[in-house]
Amino acid sequence: MESRDRAARTHFGRRPSSREYAREDLMRVWYGEDEARLEITARRRPARPVGAAVDKIMGSFNLGPSLLLADLIKAWPTLVGVDAAKHSRPAIVKEARLQIEVFDAPWRYVLETMHKKSIQAKVREFTADRITEIQFIAAGRRQAAANSSPPKPETPPSPPRSNE
Repeated sequence: MESRDRAARTHFGRRPSSREYAREDLMRVWYGEDEARLEITARRRPARPVGAAVDKIMGSFNLGPSLLLADLIKAWPTLVGVDAAKHSRPAIVKEARLQIEVFDAPWRYVLETMHKKSIQAKVREFTADRITEIQFIAAGRRQAAANSSPPKPETPPSPPRSNE
């Protein structure tokens, strides 16, 4: 069978493996060239969509929390309201907890005491129970923790030397 004929019948141009090729050769000997085509086609693995392979590979990167956070950032004004969205933003997703940065201390107090339950319910509904709790954190805390390094010890200045 020529390669251009094979491309029309097998997985949109996928070449058979050496094992499949040997099996197809044997079928041609047993059934004859015409009957073997039907048998070979019937025994081939079904073609899988490319999306299935991409999903399998992307699943290995564990992008779930990052994609969830991106969705939350995009929908944040509709979830909490425009005013609250101006003063806060989703920052980190850890397991089932969303940490929300709040830029002003008074807004953090208001969100924590008056709106936490409603925001938590909206976030829980939006994420289909992938996030079950929220935590408000001060803005900048996330960057400070990531960029922090141990302080360097200060060395006392050496005394001036005399030229005697």
